Amino acid sequence: MPRPRLRTMFQDKNDWPETIKHLIWLEEHTCIKHRVAYIHHLNCYEREYPNTEFTEKIGFLDIEATNLKADFGIVICYCLKPAKAKKVITRCVTPYELRNCFDKEVILHLIKRIKKFDRIITHYGKRFDLPFVRSRALNLGVDFPIHKFVWQTDTWEIARSKLCISSNRLGNIANFLGIRQQKTPITSQHWLGALMGRRESLDYIVDHCQRDVLILEKVYNRICEFAPKSKVSI
Repeated sequence: MPRPRLRTMFQDKNDWPETIKHLIWLEEHTCIKHRVAYIHHLNCYEREYPNTEFTEKIGFLDIEATNLKADFGIVICYCLKPAKAKKVITRCVTPYELRNCFDKEVILHLIKRIKKFDRIITHYGKRFDLPFVRSRALNLGVDFPIHKFVWQTDTWEIARSKLCISSNRLGNIANFLGIRQQKTPITSQHWLGALMGRRESLDYIVDHCQRDVLILEKVYNRICEFAPKSKVSI
């Protein structure tokens, strides 16, 4: 099975000719340290050619769920922002879905998008967002990416090990780093309104989620160099 980053290199058909040339080059050239073809030592390739065009496709993810446990809650919405992109991919449960299939369409939509990335960045997502989505997928009979299909990085873990501040919550880290933010609180009324299918409540939660992924990307860019890219699967 190819490494995830090689898989995503083939997603745009317009890039196929250059991608194939690049793969041939990786097979024919060896790394300096081990004298092994780069195709088998991609970490060496990244170190020796840090400015290569073929880098990991990174996405910043945040979900909003109605409960902390997936057997008692559902995913109301998710936001997934490609690194350096302006557009945020998002999907929110509809009033019809709340009455008929809960969050199945949201989970299907999210997993399809996750598979297009090599690495997913979350904040506390290793312990909540990703396990919650995996659990919902299993419950709904939706295929979740298998082990090592997509890597993950958690800014909460980076902050916990590399910073010394009073709280490792995303908003507090952003404030500490001087990152401008306009986070919005979600009250019980917003949650209750969302569960009733009220559009204004659903839109408010989506907006809150979008703000979080924008802050997440800025926080990650400030602290990512203090920790190696983990080889931890989602």
